[in-house]
Amino acid sequence: MLQNYLDTFILSSNDKIYHLGRGLAQKNLKVPDLLQIDIAIPNAEVQLSIVAELDKINELISLKKAQLSDLDNLAQSIFYEMFGDPIENKKGWEVRKLGEVCDVRDGTHDSPQYLSESEYFLITSKNIQGDIIDYANVNYISKEDYDSINKRSYVDEGDIIMGMIGTIGKPIIVHKNNLKFCVKNVALIKFPESCLVKNVYVKALLDNDSYKQYLLSLNKGGTQKFVALGTLRTLKCPLPPLSLQQEFAKRIELIEQQKAQISSTIKDLETLLASRMQYWFD
Repeated sequence: MLQNYLDTFILSSNDKIYHLGRGLAQKNLKVPDLLQIDIAIPNAEVQLSIVAELDKINELISLKKAQLSDLDNLAQSIFYEMFGDPIENKKGWEVRKLGEVCDVRDGTHDSPQYLSESEYFLITSKNIQGDIIDYANVNYISKEDYDSINKRSYVDEGDIIMGMIGTIGKPIIVHKNNLKFCVKNVALIKFPESCLVKNVYVKALLDNDSYKQYLLSLNKGGTQKFVALGTLRTLKCPLPPLSLQQEFAKRIELIEQQKAQISSTIKDLETLLASRMQYWFD
């Protein structure tokens, strides 16, 4: 049996191998357990063909992910080109506290009773993944808890949510898509009509490498990192002209459209990979 074929088979069998492990806090896997797994062993030519097919799909996924990274780097470059380093502020923009130019809140700190299923659910920092909200592992709540939490922390389309406990940062501009959710232990930044900053600019500011270091330096936690709401409200916020922010937003919108297309392709490729692995190894 070819080594590459065996490696690919093991990769495809992660779930099976995991469930063979024993223990609760820490899984232990013994050789006799591993030997229970059946593996089809076609001839060497077929093994090479299978590995080549799956390697090609993995190669395409890696290429698309690299393109996403390049687009993120491009967005960072555009930010520096137009606004400069937000901490050094060599362009001399007026600086105000974030809480003075935006409505900065946080989600509930209460722990409502979770349900097995509901059309209402709670978003926490674990659901903030990259530039999207991951709805695959949400906690479901009752309409009563949903209404109660939203009296204090209603999330509007275009707001920014961001981790502030455990995972600090990773801001996301909210697109609700008619979903009914509220937030817990995450920062919520709202943009009233008279706001002096645009959400796209603030997200890019919070994503900026220099600014992220500044934000992390304000961490108050020991074992578990956190940034207090009061601290978030006092964050330094440079204020370039709104016209410049709007120009920046238009350029970023084009980049986000490209990222969305690439992300969709990655999802399709990952689905294809899972299907082909299941075909060959299940």
